[in-house]
Amino acid sequence: METAVNERVRDVYFYLKKNKIVRTQKEFSDSTGSFPGDISKILNCKQAVSNVLLERICAAYPQISLKWLQTGEGEMVVEVAKQPMYGGDGVPNETVAAMVELLKLKEISLQKSQSQIDSLIELVNKLAK
Repeated sequence: METAVNERVRDVYFYLKKNKIVRTQKEFSDSTGSFPGDISKILNCKQAVSNVLLERICAAYPQISLKWLQTGEGEMVVEVAKQPMYGGDGVPNETVAAMVELLKLKEISLQKSQSQIDSLIELVNKLAK
């Protein structure tokens, strides 16, 4: 099931690891709001890559080009504009923006999970009657 997108995600992971930005697949999965097992399957080309994951990777690592991840066009690493502005706690605004985006994606994921849980509870209650 190897796809070009899986290969590009693998390239990103090894780039991040080589540059000591991440140390492990778990750290990579945590930073992208993914399950470690899913990341392992993706890196081993046993699971398809979603656009949501590609967006999460770019939110967590703004130096990675979303266009390159999606299409293979251009360069993997893009120059991130340096912003002299910092948040009130000394954290660069680009880091804050990336974290806000990641939190939004996690909230969507949690809402979907809660919906599934609610459906399962409803099904169990029906079966219990």
